[in-house]
Amino acid sequence: MLIIHLVLTPNYKKRLLKGILAQRLHELIALCIEVNGWKMQELDLQENYVHLVLQFKHDTSVSRMVHLLKTKTNQILKKEFPEFEEFYWGGSFWADEYFAETVGICTLDSILAYVKNQ
Repeated sequence: MLIIHLVLTPNYKKRLLKGILAQRLHELIALCIEVNGWKMQELDLQENYVHLVLQFKHDTSVSRMVHLLKTKTNQILKKEFPEFEEFYWGGSFWADEYFAETVGICTLDSILAYVKNQ
């Protein structure tokens, strides 16, 4: 199992993730995680960022996971919140970029030392 910290942002980093939209997005992300067999460790929605720590099997790439999360939530948000149409420029609620880092118990120094001493 792999654990990553993932950060997603709405287009233009607009401060849209509040109120009913944030609540619905939380539900959609949780549903997407459940359907795909991943495990949510933590989810925090700020007004212009989604921070997510999740655990998943190595048979899914991070880019595929992000694609599934963004695509499915985008489709539903566009349908349920048409008032945000101006933020769907380019067809997506989400910005193209994302941040992902693995989470583990080893530090970079310990891994480098291990590899060096093999």
